[in-house]
Formats: sequence, C-alpha cells, structure tokens
Amino acid sequence: MGNKTSRAFFCLASALAVLGGCTGESRAPKDTGDYLILTADAAPPPESSPGPSLGRYITDIPAPRRIAVFFGYGYNSEDFVSQALGCLGSLFADTAEEEVILPLVFPEDFKVGNTPRVSSLADKLAEADLAGIVLLGAPENTHRALGALRAKNTGPYPVVSLFPQDDLLGTEALSDMVLDFEIDGDLDAEAASERKLQEFQKDTPLLLARAVYYISLLDGPLAKNSDLYTHALQLAGPGWKVKPYIDAQTSMHPVNHFVMAKESHE
Repeated sequence: MGNKTSRAFFCLASALAVLGGCTGESRAPKDTGDYLILTADAAPPPESSPGPSLGRYITDIPAPRRIAVFFGYGYNSEDFVSQALGCLGSLFADTAEEEVILPLVFPEDFKVGNTPRVSSLADKLAEADLAGIVLLGAPENTHRALGALRAKNTGPYPVVSLFPQDDLLGTEALSDMVLDFEIDGDLDAEAASERKLQEFQKDTPLLLARAVYYISLLDGPLAKNSDLYTHALQLAGPGWKVKPYIDAQTSMHPVNHFVMAKESHE
C-alpha cells in the first residue's frame, strides 16, 4: 500500500478504557513491538486484533490532508457531535483537530434556504484537499452526492460508510468499505436498526475515530478484493464480531460490505 502505510501502526493498548471520553495520558511510542502494521497479511485473528488507544498520540506520522466526517441521522445531536469531535481531536499530537477533521452535520450544514439538500455535499467538498471521507448514518441519496463529487475529479481517496441509511447498492458502489449493524432475524429492518442504533450509541465515537485514524494511515483507496475483510476486522478492533453482509433476497455478498455485532462474553 505504499511507504506511508508501511510506517503506520495501530496502538495495541486496549481501546475499551477510553470509550467514555477517548482521553488519556499522552506519551510517544517507545518501539514498534506495540504496534500492528497495516497490511492484510500481517493482521492477527479477530479475537486478538488490537485497537488504537486514543489517549496515546502518534508522533512519527505526518499530519494528513483533511478527512471529512459526515454526521447523519441518529448521530447529529449537538451532544453526540461534540463528544465525537473530542474523541477525534485526540488522534494527532501536533496538529489541531480543526486542521485535520472537516465535520459536516446533516441537515444543519446542508440547508439551501430552509430545505436540507444532501446533494450540496459535492460542492462543499469539491475544493477540499481530502485524504478521505467517513460517513456516519448517511441519509438517502448521499451516494448520488458522492457520485457528483467523483465527477468533479476529486480524489482518489478512501470512503468508509458506517451504518448507512442510504440505498445499499449505491452506497456499496461509491464506498471503499461499508460497515453496518447485524440485524436480528426476528425484527423488521426498521425496528432492528433503531434497536442497534441505541445499543451501539455509546461505542460509536470510538468506532468513528478508528475509521478516521485508519484512513489517515492509507495512501489511497482500498482495493475491492478479499483483503477488505481483514481491513474491516482491523478497523473495528476488539470487542466486535465482523462478518460479510449477505443480501437476504439474493444471497449475494458484496465484497466491501460487512456487518458488526458486539462480542458476547457469556
């Protein structure tokens, strides 16, 4: 994946300790023995996959270009956005969070007159020097806005979509990786999604931070091949089960779409 990725590592210390506020003591890494190199063949099995300790700063990686973070439905409250941005702000030691993270909150930042239009995403990001985009709870037609952005010849850069509410085929086509809830079979999709949103709400700022951090370590888009499963395991980190998404109607598995569930400790 390139020289930048070959020098980039995830912290091995437990991420669970920083779920509440994503804060901790700042100290530089002492040696590479505490880190996992970001290559598919070097990844450990899921049960031992390390996660970043967001209270430990990375000091030997150049500050990336900006990473756009889109806060959609279910993740757009003032309190949640503030918590998530605080978590993201702890990722880089020597670079102000606002210089790296470009937050966009839907619908507030997308109003044309009094009407929110997700299509304006393309205009908002067309001139940004982006390293990537993370979508969280992307609403309907976000994939069309991504297509319009791509048509403006921006990029290439990775796009990760977490828990989308947009058309799945369009989201899969225009994202490098899609991570979704694993839906319970005894519930309809809407009820199950609402339950999972509430269940995972406290964990989402850390998952979002992991996605942003992961993108910051990449040289460009992720190839849509079997290695994506390993990347999904590394991005999710400990405490999560990740498996391929299977379309219930067609039994097909899009190569870049995965579902997550909390690991049971019973």
